[in-house]
Amino acid sequence: MKQILAITIIFYTIVSTAQDFKPIKPILENGIKKQDNAQVAYALKRCITLNLVMGNWMEEKGGENLKNVAKNFFEQGLLLKELSFEIENGIEKSRKTKISTRDELEVMLLSTVKNITPLYVDRLTKNYALSGSYFDNDTMLKDEISICSNFRQYLNSVK
Repeated sequence: MKQILAITIIFYTIVSTAQDFKPIKPILENGIKKQDNAQVAYALKRCITLNLVMGNWMEEKGGENLKNVAKNFFEQGLLLKELSFEIENGIEKSRKTKISTRDELEVMLLSTVKNITPLYVDRLTKNYALSGSYFDNDTMLKDEISICSNFRQYLNSVK
């Protein structure tokens, strides 16, 4: 029985670690430094996802008190979506490939959001289980919220 418990704990630790993702900040800074728009586009998609997750989270957990905060997250996500489409089209132009339509870009973005969302939800859930707070004690998540809330300004400040 002890062996099964030990194996389960080891397995959970491996799975849990494998599903953690790297912070946005170094990915974004590396992308800017190397002029690698694919890394910038990925960081941007993470920001869009984070804004949508936080908006939903605030709406669900905060009720009326956080309705305006949730609305701001959703609005920021929509603004970042437009920037994402610009960057994606720029990448396609530089690679001299077919330029995606808006509908195609939307499908690609939704696919990415679908894949990243569970990682953020899992992180928020684990944070709450560990500390009673969804993100106050999570410096990486707070840093990402700050970067994603001011993505264009952050992008300009790093250039």
